[in-house]
Amino acid sequence: FENLDQEKINKSVDDWMRRLDAVIEADGGHFE
Repeated sequence: FENLDQEKINKSVDDWMRRLDAVIEADGGHFE
């Protein structure tokens, strides 16, 4: 894990949170 780039990890988490918010906003339906 020491070799992982922290910036990539942070971006992945941020992207995941954005997608999760979209799912919640769409009430679990489809979203883009």
